[in-house]
Amino acid sequence: MEPLLGVPTCDRLSLPDFALVDITTSTLDVRFALGVRHALRPNTTVLIAAQNTLGTLPEDTILYPPDNAAAALAEVSERLSTLRGRPPVQLPFHILEQFHEIGRLKTDVFRDRVDYSSQVKARLDTARKSEQPREALLAFESELDPASADYSVLVDLLLSYRAVKAWPEMIALVAKMPTELARTLLVQEQFAFGLNRNGDWERAETILRELIAARGPSSETNSLLGRVYKDRWDQWQDIAWLDKAIDAYLEGFEADWRDAFPGINTVMLMEMRNPPDERRHKLIPLVRFAVERRVASGQPDYWDFATLIELAILANDHVAAHEALSKAVDAAREVWEPESTLATLRRIVTARQARGEDAAWIGTILQGLQQRMEAFSL
Repeated sequence: MEPLLGVPTCDRLSLPDFALVDITTSTLDVRFALGVRHALRPNTTVLIAAQNTLGTLPEDTILYPPDNAAAALAEVSERLSTLRGRPPVQLPFHILEQFHEIGRLKTDVFRDRVDYSSQVKARLDTARKSEQPREALLAFESELDPASADYSVLVDLLLSYRAVKAWPEMIALVAKMPTELARTLLVQEQFAFGLNRNGDWERAETILRELIAARGPSSETNSLLGRVYKDRWDQWQDIAWLDKAIDAYLEGFEADWRDAFPGINTVMLMEMRNPPDERRHKLIPLVRFAVERRVASGQPDYWDFATLIELAILANDHVAAHEALSKAVDAAREVWEPESTLATLRRIVTARQARGEDAAWIGTILQGLQQRMEAFSL
């Protein structure tokens, strides 16, 4: 199914809640895309065709006199009203978003698995790595019409803006997207992420809380909400924000014990309290088990090795911390990944120093992450 998600015809016929399609002159590609839509979103499509249309038509096709499609308007309106009274069907982008068992991986799945022009992928990759990536991505966007562009290209552009910290551009792009794409879980999560990083944390919090209320807690959505609160704590040093961040990450970890990401954030924030939150001792083994299973699967990523670094620091295991650091720097894909870990470890150093604990040895880990960040600019 993944290649279909990169085909504009299939995207446009599958994503809307309801579709009205005139198949009088439809091509085989359109008929095929309609079959995909029917499989993904049954009972949400109204077909119309001129009475003189050649070939066999589906039984429920509404026919109209040639050159007078408006004659079918009343029947179309009635059919759409009937369909709108039925329960909603999942958007096909949800299939993409749920492709991996762990929610936070869906953005990686998107870039790796969604099939669209290899030339476009290469252009976006080149733009992200250029000396002026923001300007290069803006130039790329200027060639697109967001209202008609391939949805896969728009989402990859959104993720590219995120990679180069172009927060206003992320926010502006979502506003230009077709409504059915903009409201998908993946886009809404990234939209909230961009808003928070751009300083509009209240709006970001509202979006994430609404997603959780509508869909239930998840490791990814809750982690993004936890990040909103963690940033507020960084800004104001009010313990209430730290506790809200802990609660948000913990709820995300409890929603999916297999995802170590919200779990490690939970225990690291618990370590930063003064005194540290004793609940972390019960959670650390669960986080360790989750990340070790990911590593054993043969498909670990940067965040898995970053988690191992942080677990080693919590245990004051110097050897394990440096072993994990070596693997993490090799696995880093974007500069913001080691940058995020570096910020977390600096918080740990500050918290331990405030308690009179030894944190000097962590300095070499910080140096290694800093060097990896600098390497991205070479």
